[in-house]
Amino acid sequence: MLDQDTARAILDLAARWARPETVVPLDVVHRFTEPQYAELSLAMRPGVRAGEVFDSLVEAYQVRHNPPRPSAPRHWPTSLLTAG
Repeated sequence: MLDQDTARAILDLAARWARPETVVPLDVVHRFTEPQYAELSLAMRPGVRAGEVFDSLVEAYQVRHNPPRPSAPRHWPTSLLTAG
């Protein structure tokens, strides 16, 4: 998984080097059946109002925050590490 800044940098690099005929514009929603999520999807693309978009995703249960687990000793059974 990539952080948002790294993902955006990779996409910017790809857009810079792609042949014009292979570029697909992302200003239209094609596959979402929920109008509210389609709006959020469009709002995520330019990266503006990021705080509002994030809050909306959290409210819609589309984002979960999982606190990091403390490092476990290597000798712990895998079942203990994955429980929960």
